[in-house]
Amino acid sequence: MAMMDTIIQLIPGMFGGVDKLFAIHPNDQERAIDCVNLAFYNSITLEQFTKLCTEYLRNSGCDKAHIDQQMDRLKKANFNPYNKTSCHTCWLISYEKCVDISIFSGERSLNPKDVINIVDGRKGTNAIKDHMNFYVSAVYFDVNQQISFQQRSSEFTRDNFAKQYKKPYADLIVFELNDFYIVARKVRHLKYVDSKKVEFHEVAYDSINRINKLHGICI
Repeated sequence: MAMMDTIIQLIPGMFGGVDKLFAIHPNDQERAIDCVNLAFYNSITLEQFTKLCTEYLRNSGCDKAHIDQQMDRLKKANFNPYNKTSCHTCWLISYEKCVDISIFSGERSLNPKDVINIVDGRKGTNAIKDHMNFYVSAVYFDVNQQISFQQRSSEFTRDNFAKQYKKPYADLIVFELNDFYIVARKVRHLKYVDSKKVEFHEVAYDSINRINKLHGICI
């Protein structure tokens, strides 16, 4: 219920203060992206979400035609995760202290501070590798290293940095730094709990279970 209350508080920020248009202004769009994703990843249905938005607009004095138009804009927005059924699986990129396949198992949680980014699960592994490499180059490289990376010298190739975890765990991509790792993994049921916790289910866990069952191993 607390999460629903939070979403209700965020809904006005998606609409213009005067015109009540959905995500027309840049700041409104940023707030809309945050609010819609928060609802989606906390298992609030599109019907529930649009009902909350409709109630807000109705209470703000908007007529039915205006409300219908804004709900249509919301449903068709290119950033609306409800439009992308495969987005139930997404890439979660985060910091990890170690990479031990045994910790990537079933239901897990992370501190939101360790989350770097969340990317559409339809992105391929090469796109995720590039995403991680560019992030590391921007945050951790000096200017000389950044120039070399941008020029794609032989020293700085995609596979020299972010690498897929040893087969068959293709849903894990790892970038090893001095004393920690940056890890991209496919997850399902990503849920923001509070400022100290996000929960998710490791897709790699399903792959591991499938492989182990073929060999008669139970975990």
